[in-house]
Amino acid sequence: MLINTTYRVAAVQAAPVFLDLEATVAKTISLIESAASQGASLIAFPETWIPGYPWFIWLDSPLWCTQFIKQYHNNSLVLNSLQYQRIDQAAADHNIMIVLGFSEKDNGSLYISQSIIDQLLLVKLVL
Repeated sequence: MLINTTYRVAAVQAAPVFLDLEATVAKTISLIESAASQGASLIAFPETWIPGYPWFIWLDSPLWCTQFIKQYHNNSLVLNSLQYQRIDQAAADHNIMIVLGFSEKDNGSLYISQSIIDQLLLVKLVL
């Protein structure tokens, strides 16, 4: 038996609050709430949504760019941190799946990561 199911998906085309982890998490949750209120069952955020795409690497020499690295590192997301848990909870509260691109801070290193967070808080997949 074939079941015809329709899903509404939200694709975020917005700017994060560049290099501001707390403000971007708040904006992320606001966008999640908005998408869910309009019937979306999935919301997808772009690559390095948190803390923003590191555009500064293309502006000048590598030495000049180092002035932004500490702030970028400090505002990158740590898995299972309070900020990450707030996004997890927003998925559950609004019954929506989230695909989140972010700069992941882990033991002093940064990784470009993507999480798929289900609305039931059962699946946590980090790529």
